[in-house]
Amino acid sequence: MIATGLVLWVGKRLPKRRKSSATPFGHRLVEVLNVGTVVGLPVAIAAYFWANRLLPLGLAQRIDWEIRCLFIAWALCLVHPLLRSYRRAWIEQLALASLLYAGLPLLNFSLPDSHLLTTLAHGQWLVAGMDLTLLALAALFGLAAWKLTRLLSSAVQNPPHKAPRRHRYDLARPRALLQRFRRALPEHGHAP
Repeated sequence: MIATGLVLWVGKRLPKRRKSSATPFGHRLVEVLNVGTVVGLPVAIAAYFWANRLLPLGLAQRIDWEIRCLFIAWALCLVHPLLRSYRRAWIEQLALASLLYAGLPLLNFSLPDSHLLTTLAHGQWLVAGMDLTLLALAALFGLAAWKLTRLLSSAVQNPPHKAPRRHRYDLARPRALLQRFRRALPEHGHAP
């Protein structure tokens, strides 16, 4: 709900921003924070899971390094939208989240007796449930990235056509205005 509110806040102010030639600092800051928070945090959590699987077991302060990986990834996700456009940053971070979450169960295939097929066969529902959840999250992030890419490409191919504003009385054409006026007058048996 909070993420939706953040995105709607930016969307509501977009028409006003398009009228001006420059993006206000506060608006750009909210755009960057939206991407870095809404998508950056799930990317950082995926980085934490990757660190948990890839860091050597004998590493001193291993838990601290896992947490550092989370915050480093989150910081990078906050910097990334500064370097890209708002929409491109959304698409790229959603795609990254999808790849990271999908890659974790695939990484388990390289580890003995811990991949999804084995855990399902042996009834290790906690591990299997984690892998299935990661795959579901990957699918959701991938779907969001795909939909946003399609939306962006259709907007580029078919820009919205702004129809000219029609006034009730077009003052630029006095003849049309006069004809409207004549039609509105009641007839009294004589022609004007």
